[in-house]
Amino acid sequence: MKKKILIVEDDPDILMAVSDAVESEGFLVAAALDISVAEALIRDGLPDVAIIDHGLPDGTGDEFCKKLCAAGNTPVIMYTAQAQRSTVMDCINSGAVDYVLKGSGIDELIARVLKHAS
Repeated sequence: MKKKILIVEDDPDILMAVSDAVESEGFLVAAALDISVAEALIRDGLPDVAIIDHGLPDGTGDEFCKKLCAAGNTPVIMYTAQAQRSTVMDCINSGAVDYVLKGSGIDELIARVLKHAS
């Protein structure tokens, strides 16, 4: 059975690029442009890994990370352009297991997904 990866990203182009890259690795993708859609997607079951942007239109990624981590044992990878130490610490303190800067490229993100999905 394919592992399910939840991707929450408000930029449609980035969401599509990340979704395509994750699917090309053989994962099933659940994609959302905001937290409310992501919450609806996880009602059917928690993902094996979540990739969450920090800045979302209906809240912050670290807020959603807290909810997701409280609901189960889903590894959360924050994927954001925000490199401020305080943001990184907020995300890690919210339960994120990894933090990937968007500028580092999709290859690094995929390597982290593969690590946490195993």
